[in-house]
Amino acid sequence: MTNGEFFQDALGLIDEVYIEEIIRHRPARSVRRRVMRVASLAACLCLLIGTIAGVGIGRSHHISTALSSAEILPPVDLDQIIWGAEDDPPYLIPSEALSESADHSSVYLADSMALLTKNGWEMSGELYRALEDANRDTYLAIHVSRNYDYTAMMSFAYLEKSYGEWLVERDIMSTHKNKLTELAKEGEWLKYGEALCTTGAADGEKWTRELYEERVNFYGAYFLSQYINNGTLLSDKIEQDISMAEARLQELEIILTEAKKAYEAQNSHEDFWKFAKKGVCCAIRNGQLYLFVTPRQLTRLNVRGKSDFFLSLADRSGYEIDEADLSHD
Repeated sequence: MTNGEFFQDALGLIDEVYIEEIIRHRPARSVRRRVMRVASLAACLCLLIGTIAGVGIGRSHHISTALSSAEILPPVDLDQIIWGAEDDPPYLIPSEALSESADHSSVYLADSMALLTKNGWEMSGELYRALEDANRDTYLAIHVSRNYDYTAMMSFAYLEKSYGEWLVERDIMSTHKNKLTELAKEGEWLKYGEALCTTGAADGEKWTRELYEERVNFYGAYFLSQYINNGTLLSDKIEQDISMAEARLQELEIILTEAKKAYEAQNSHEDFWKFAKKGVCCAIRNGQLYLFVTPRQLTRLNVRGKSDFFLSLADRSGYEIDEADLSHD
């Protein structure tokens, strides 16, 4: 790409609303002077893009190419930003703010339980209240998440399998472990086979035909053949396989957790650019997307697919926690 093409691309990323606002609120000047100011704005954007690409121009608005630390921070200290509160007191939610899926009546409801809409954005009650109470030029820290998309989540590839395939393996292994656990209890009777329904077990235990067939069908003939051999219950093998199943389940839970984080991080990375191109200060921390906007900016903000997002007031401790600390949990 030539410098001219790069410059044109950068210029195209500037929202026309901002260009019009610059022209409307400045004293009358020649067309040439106006073009020069817009060009200067585009040049600043070029510097920002250069930083994103790893060119390393200056220190302001530094953006690391690393997914976990990409950020365009607001020109204020973190202490001047409104963050989420630790407590969640009940709040009278106005009926016009309630989501279409909620009960359309003004009710006292914990903010975290409220599903509200404002200017087309779906958000938590805590954020709704903060936007109502805050000065229009005060920055708020907003956590952005995508509304759950089952198909996209299940098809997300991680470690050569889809999330859905890992989930199926986890469910199969969980069922296998549960069968082993049950067999460890009932095997001492089932090893007698159909004699359990006629003569009974050595300890006097005797089952009805219906119960016996129900339990055999639960385990399956092949499964039982792996742990009962000529009337002998292979208890050591059962315990060994239970331990192996438990270990594998722990591995699968870790994989599923990491896959979910990777899926959310991918979404955050994609969404980061949607908001950054609109001039929004935003950051990715530990795979999560945060916006820093004023109520006035959020009112004017319009990105494609608003209904895909859910906004909530961000927790500062979650934003500031180091990713290395999470890896030790």
